[in-house]
Amino acid sequence: MPIEVFYYGDQEMPHALASMLMDASLQPLHLADTSYKDYPTWQRPTHMIKWMPKIWALYRGTSFDEVLLLDADSVPLVQPEELFNTPAYLATGSLFTPDYWTNWEMKDELYMTFGLRPPYEGNPNFKSMESGQLVFNRRKLSAVLEWIWFVNAHHDATYHWMYGDKDSFRLGFALAGDMDAFSQSPTWPSLAVTQASPQGGTNHNGAPIDFHHSVVVQYGWSGEPLFAHQLKFWPKVVSGPGMAEGIDVTRPEWVTVPSSHDRLFMLLEMGCLGISKEHADDTSYRNCMSRHTWPTASVNTVVDVCGWRDGLNSSTPIPLFPTRWLGGLDSGLKALSDTFKKLRHEIDSARSEPLLVKSVGRR
Repeated sequence: MPIEVFYYGDQEMPHALASMLMDASLQPLHLADTSYKDYPTWQRPTHMIKWMPKIWALYRGTSFDEVLLLDADSVPLVQPEELFNTPAYLATGSLFTPDYWTNWEMKDELYMTFGLRPPYEGNPNFKSMESGQLVFNRRKLSAVLEWIWFVNAHHDATYHWMYGDKDSFRLGFALAGDMDAFSQSPTWPSLAVTQASPQGGTNHNGAPIDFHHSVVVQYGWSGEPLFAHQLKFWPKVVSGPGMAEGIDVTRPEWVTVPSSHDRLFMLLEMGCLGISKEHADDTSYRNCMSRHTWPTASVNTVVDVCGWRDGLNSSTPIPLFPTRWLGGLDSGLKALSDTFKKLRHEIDSARSEPLLVKSVGRR
């Protein structure tokens, strides 16, 4: 399947990294600077800030009609072709996954300015979306895409009412009058973690922890692992406290159950990229080891077999179970770790952290 890697301006693409991406073994891959793309006359002139180059790549940069859009630190755990063939995508032209939060920084003004009701009002099942990975049919949803760019092009106002680009997607569907085509998995994400040093670990803020958090796991409609969002293995994670302890944080061995806004907010507020044993239950899983033949394909099976369904919306401690219990997750994390280690020297030589956006798609 063809791949396009986008960057916006030379400052985002070190020469060493560009050379690595153009290696013959990675082809077919197209590397493109989207700062040279013509700006549409019907949209408001603007300047690029923060996350906007990602939206620009989807709006004007890519040559694909159907796009799997990935942040540079997000990796699919299934074959990309499978994502384009999911029932939800085939029916709507979109596939989105939720963020940790019901609502992070979305304010009422974001919708009320346009005469719309905020989608979280009166909706106990509302989940904000995470835009590090998505599938989008640009031809089918062309009007939606125009509105998504419209919202981002007015960032001088809209970015005061939302957290970057991610909340602009759902609003774009609403402004286009096409909310039925907004298709989001109902399954909360999980945290994939690695046990800290027996002598005790610390997070990036120096607080004591027992598990290092390095990957967010996103699921599909049936609880199947779809994406591993790495939280920037290089340089944020691999140069952090875990590596200083001699811990391989690129290969998480535990994963939390999918969990609600309240539970994850508590965990992550206690310290970025780390969980203490006080707030993590790494023993209860033993009670259900013999109840099922592991691995399984769905996190829902783990939750139901272990009897954790009723506690998904509770606070801490949060149940952990081995990543090997989810076949697609464990093999995907291993492949990701092995690939990273193979390329680590070349990545280090780039001596930068480019803000790249990948898209995998079909014309």
